[in-house]
Amino acid sequence: EGRLTDNKGVTVDFTNTIIIMTSNTGSYLISERIEAKEGAKVNGKASVAVGAEGAGVGAAGAGTALAESQPDAKLSADEYLTLQNELMAVLKKTIRPEFLNRIDDVVIFHPLGRQHIRRIVDIQLSHVLEMLNRQKVRLTVTDAVKDWLAERGYDPVYGARPLKRIIQTQLVNPLSKYLLRREDALESIQLEATVGKNGSGVEFTEVYDDVEAWAEE
Repeated sequence: EGRLTDNKGVTVDFTNTIIIMTSNTGSYLISERIEAKEGAKVNGKASVAVGAEGAGVGAAGAGTALAESQPDAKLSADEYLTLQNELMAVLKKTIRPEFLNRIDDVVIFHPLGRQHIRRIVDIQLSHVLEMLNRQKVRLTVTDAVKDWLAERGYDPVYGARPLKRIIQTQLVNPLSKYLLRREDALESIQLEATVGKNGSGVEFTEVYDDVEAWAEE
């Protein structure tokens, strides 16, 4: 009838509504395929990573381009079709057929690759930079930092969700503490974010447009 009634008798009009439901059902299959494609070890240590263009050894360092050291593991058309059939089989075992038959269509998305995560880093950081600009804080994020965040936020099973947490914990939170320690909190500031020497975190350095004025201080 195009309407939804809850247990309290409240009716909601659903005549022009599209309902999208998502599920991680069978996500372990995606993880297995990606790990097999990359030759990754379960413990996450350095290993041979095989991609569409060739092979690379080890995880990306602080100053190493992500695409060079760990090529993205792309599934071929046949591999994706096999994975799709396996995922549908798992879905049918998980969801009751009488409910599944009421769904108009089931869409299986391709797992996010490293190049996708790297682009999402730029999108997420643009929101952070916009917020900082309103606070008179100009932040320059180097490509090494972006690659560092993308590497640690990459997860073929959970998509971009871990990346958002990594940006919050490794960039936004340390930056907030850095700004709170400033004496002139109301003054505008220009910072550059770089990867630390040991590659364990992000460091911030104040940048001055007028070096002579800075020296006089």
